[in-house]
Amino acid sequence: MHQLRTRQNPQAQQLQSATEVVERAVKAADGSVRKSNQALALAHSANGTSIEAHKKSTEAFERARLASVMAEEVVASVGEIRELHDQVREQARAVDITLGHEFNRLQDMFTQELARTEQARRDLMNRHNQLDQEARIELEKTILHEKQRLRIFEEEYKARGQAAVAVEEEKWKNIKEMIRSPELIGKMLFAVTAIAMVGYGVKYGIPLAIDYFKRPHVVSETSKKSWLSSRASQEKINIDDLIFEPELQKQLLDLALRVKTAKEFNESLPNVLFFGISGTGKTAFAKALSYWSGLDYAITSGSEFAKITDLSLAIKELRKLLDWAQNSKKGLIIFIDEAELLFINRLLLPPSSVELRTVQSFINTFLSLVPEKSQKKVMFIFTTNHPFQIDKAIMDRVGINVEFVVPPQAERIAILGSYLEKFAQENTESPVQLPTEIMDKLADYAQELEGFVPRAIKFIAEAMIIRARRDKNNLFLTDDIVQETLREAKINLQQISSWEKEHAEWLKNLMGLSV
Repeated sequence: MHQLRTRQNPQAQQLQSATEVVERAVKAADGSVRKSNQALALAHSANGTSIEAHKKSTEAFERARLASVMAEEVVASVGEIRELHDQVREQARAVDITLGHEFNRLQDMFTQELARTEQARRDLMNRHNQLDQEARIELEKTILHEKQRLRIFEEEYKARGQAAVAVEEEKWKNIKEMIRSPELIGKMLFAVTAIAMVGYGVKYGIPLAIDYFKRPHVVSETSKKSWLSSRASQEKINIDDLIFEPELQKQLLDLALRVKTAKEFNESLPNVLFFGISGTGKTAFAKALSYWSGLDYAITSGSEFAKITDLSLAIKELRKLLDWAQNSKKGLIIFIDEAELLFINRLLLPPSSVELRTVQSFINTFLSLVPEKSQKKVMFIFTTNHPFQIDKAIMDRVGINVEFVVPPQAERIAILGSYLEKFAQENTESPVQLPTEIMDKLADYAQELEGFVPRAIKFIAEAMIIRARRDKNNLFLTDDIVQETLREAKINLQQISSWEKEHAEWLKNLMGLSV
C-alpha cells in the first residue's frame, strides 16, 4: 500500500495543479462577466439620454470598445477553461488506468503468495508423514533389537539356572551325607534355634520393651525417636504450605518466630492456647511449627487421660509424660487436644464432689511439675473448642491465645486448588488432569464451600480426584464430578449441623433435669 501511495503522488499532483488552473479560470470569467455588465450598463445609459449621448458619443464609443475588448478576454478565458477541463479529464483517466494496473499487480502478488503458502503447507504435511513413517520404522527396529537382546539374556539365564541346579544338587548330596549323623543334626538345630531367638529378641523384643517403658502410653503420635525405636512420625509439614486468613497468618508467623528465637537463645518457650472449631488447622500448624523451629512434637489429648479411671495411675502417666519430655535433646512441643477434658474449669463442677477433688489433684500435680519460668525445653499447646471450660490456673500459664477461624473466600480458593493439585499428582501411575476451565472456576466452587473448614475442603478435593480416577480411560476432572461432590458435601454439612443442634438441645435438657 505504501508503494501504491508513492506511485499515485505524481497523478495526485497533476490533479491538484489542474484544479488550481480551473479555479483561476473561474475567477477570470467572473471578472469578465462583471466588466460586461458594466459595459452594458454604459450602453443603456448612452441610449437613454439622447442629449448626453451626443455629447458623450466619443466617450460611449470608447466604452463600447473597452466592452468589446473585455468580451474578447472572456471568450479567451472560456477557451482556456475548456482546455484545462480537458486536461483534467485526461489526467483523471490516466490515474484511473494506473490504479487499475496497480490493483491487478497486487492481486497477482496475493494469488502467488497464497499459492506458495499452500505449497509450504503441503510440504510440511509430507514431511510430517515422512517423520511418522521414520519413527515407526525406528520403533520397529528398537523392538526387534530388544527381542534379540532378551533372547540372549534368556539363553544366558538358562545357562546360569542349569549351573545353579548343578550346584544345588551337589549341596544336597553333601547334606544327605551330613544327616546320616544324628549328633550333628541335634547340634545344628540347637545352634539355629538359639541364633533365631537371639536375633528376634534383639530386633523386636528389646526395642519394644524400651519403647514400652520410655514412651508414655497417652502419646498418640510423636516425632521424637525413642532409643532403638522407629515409631517416630516422619510427617513433615512445611509451614509455608499452610493457608490461613491474613490476620491469622500474621499471628501464627509471629508465634513461629518467637519459638524459633527462644530455642536458638535458650530462652523460655511460650505456652499457647489454640481455640476454634475442629478441622481449622490447629494440629497441622503444631506439626509445621515443630519442623520449622527444630523442636520435636508429641500429641496427646484429654480423652487419652480420660481412659485412665484410676487417679493415681493418671498422675503417674502425667509424670512419665513430663519426664519423657524433659529428656528430649531437641526440645519438645506437647500438643494437648481437648484440653478442657484434662483441665476442666473447677467452677463448673459441683462443690465437694468427687470429680472436683480429682480434677483439683490432677491440676495441682501438673502445676507443680511444670515450673512457671523454667520451660526452656518443653512447650505446651492446649487446644479446645470451648476456652471457658479450661481452668483458670492453667489459663494463667498461657501467654498467647490464637483463634482458628473458618477460611474466607480467598483462602478457600487457595486451599481447594492446592489440594486438587496435590491429590491429582499423588498417584504417579494414574495422574488426573486438571483442565484450565476447571481451575478457572475455582472461585465459583469455593463460593459453594462457604462454612467448610480446611480439613473438610481437603476431603472434598480428595473425593473429586478419586471420582475422576475411576474412569481409567479418561483421567480428567470434569465439572460434573465437581458439582456432584459439592452437592454431597453440602448434604453432609447439613446433617452434621442438624446433629450438633440436637446434641446442644440434649445437653440443655440434661442440664435442666440436673437442676
